[in-house]
Amino acid sequence: MIKVERAQTLHAVLSAKGDKSVTLRAVLLGALSKGQTVINNPLLAKDVFSAIECVKKLGATVAVEGGKIVVTGAKKINDGVIFNCENSGTLARLLIGALSGLGVNATVVGDSSLSKRPMERVCAPLRMRGAKIESEGGCLPVRIYPASLSDFEYEMQVDSAQVKSAIILSGVTSNTKTVIHEKNPTRDHTEKMLCDFGAFVNACDGVITVEKCSLTGCKIDVPNDPSSAAFYLGLGLLLGEVSTKRIMINPLRDGFYRALLKAGARIEYTNKVHNSYGVVADVTAYKSNISYFEIEEGEIPTLIDEIPLIAIISAFNGGCLIKGVNELRFKESDRLKGIVELLSLAGGKAQIIDNSLRVYAGLNGNYFEYQSDDHRMIMCAYILQSASKGGKLNGEECVAVSFPTFFEGLQKNKLCLIGKDLSLSLSGKMHKHILSNLSQEDFTYQMLSLTEDEVNEFLKKCAYKAINATIPYKEKLFLSAKEQSKSSYICECANYLLQNKGYTTDGEGLLLALKYRGERVINKSVCVYGAGGAGRSIALALKNAGAKVYVANRTASKAVDFCKRAGLCVYNGEECDILINATSNVTDDLFSEKSVCKAQTVIDINYNKDCALISLANKLGVKAYDGKDMLFFQAYICDCILLNKGINEELAFELYSKYKVKYEN
Repeated sequence: MIKVERAQTLHAVLSAKGDKSVTLRAVLLGALSKGQTVINNPLLAKDVFSAIECVKKLGATVAVEGGKIVVTGAKKINDGVIFNCENSGTLARLLIGALSGLGVNATVVGDSSLSKRPMERVCAPLRMRGAKIESEGGCLPVRIYPASLSDFEYEMQVDSAQVKSAIILSGVTSNTKTVIHEKNPTRDHTEKMLCDFGAFVNACDGVITVEKCSLTGCKIDVPNDPSSAAFYLGLGLLLGEVSTKRIMINPLRDGFYRALLKAGARIEYTNKVHNSYGVVADVTAYKSNISYFEIEEGEIPTLIDEIPLIAIISAFNGGCLIKGVNELRFKESDRLKGIVELLSLAGGKAQIIDNSLRVYAGLNGNYFEYQSDDHRMIMCAYILQSASKGGKLNGEECVAVSFPTFFEGLQKNKLCLIGKDLSLSLSGKMHKHILSNLSQEDFTYQMLSLTEDEVNEFLKKCAYKAINATIPYKEKLFLSAKEQSKSSYICECANYLLQNKGYTTDGEGLLLALKYRGERVINKSVCVYGAGGAGRSIALALKNAGAKVYVANRTASKAVDFCKRAGLCVYNGEECDILINATSNVTDDLFSEKSVCKAQTVIDINYNKDCALISLANKLGVKAYDGKDMLFFQAYICDCILLNKGINEELAFELYSKYKVKYEN
């Protein structure tokens, strides 16, 4: 059992692994081919290991090494073997098709879940072709006997890539011609991959023809799985911004993305590359307002595995109607019934109306507990709980079937910002932009608005790798650290905590911001208003950079104490070249019109709010900046500390320019 915490926001780069459908087919076709097949970037999940064990029993040799699978084709097909497909319906159906043409005795079995799933949809057309097959009431176990298969032309009765692939493989292994007519297009991985193995395949206007052929081993580069990626991207659509890389987005696998894009989702494709399976791209999903939408029955084959996730996303938004969903009843569980139950637990509502699923808008987001042995339903429940009020999950180990690193990716590098009200904070976007451009993958960054009581409890049992803090929790972060950087020790505050060491990066961030603006501070006089955490950090950094620094504070004794400790001067009305407000607001009696008029530069470290000081400076024609620059550069410094990288000013300025183009234009 795992406990799922509510995620207020989420900005992340997360890795979806190799596509399961492609990996399974590559393993099976490699076993049926002459010579060696090398599979790069395979999904190393439970279903794939089941496939590996099955093809070994078939007579192939398989090695998993260095993130690759190497399959040496079977020189002789073993007879009388029992093939255990565990939980994989794809493997079972494709294997039945391949075995029916090999002229051997074989039995295909599976676990208790797979043994309830329908197999007659595969067996019936294979019998029409001449195969001799027996099933157990239309389910596993399925027994295959030697038979002579003939050339075969077939019109698909169900929209199923598995059935289509089974029929095609029966033709390949029996060395006969296959012609298939599809009403609606389904995944075409088998057809495309057969071409890599040397087969002649023609697909045009819903008619697929596979000629007699023999297969030769090859290299298969597996793209990342769009169905797995969808779960991470669903978190982005609900909570903030999530990116995944190198995702297959061909038209027969991207139905999830297309359906939500039409309804108003913000999903972005970058770095598109064409390969054997269509297009591979990096995909980013942003928090979106998604209106009510409908999905037609003909679209179902392109998004069938993502329907439970689509239902959850729509429940948080405008709801949806999905037609022709009866096939969901025959998955690892009755997912149609499961969607209705899951949404009900969370305070939502869905109905099954004939062969359609109606999801209603308006989800209360209850805390709830959930149990399932269906991998996709467990991942859906996690997303629902994360975007609601949290909960508990039982059966989480079942995700190993298709996405064994799902939870690991979410827990591996957990980063966060804590503050009192972060509703307008830009930190999540900034850290995600910086870390992803510094080639860091698999991290999550959350922004947590916490009360005083909550932050104390949070710091006691914190499970985050690194924490940023903003007003008013920098001193609390300092006190929770077991070790301090030199500047943090002098300032007695920390805005960043990594491995129990406190750092203060606000001052260094402001220095980078001034350099970015072309401002020099050496030998300049500077007044820093505010002796809180940010003010102390800024004042110390400016002193170390060669400025003459004065510190003012509403509570004068606080400024006096810090100035004694840091070797600075208390402000007594001196005319200064640079004025910096390092508080949440500023009073007119400190930065008067006269003092602003005499200054060269005015900075208010606040942003996303009206700044009276900046308005006054603009009125008087004095250069003025808000704190957005500083926020970005102090975040860059924190992320360099995290990654143990040195500060590169030129790179920092380049990253900020890219950030402004992406998020501010």
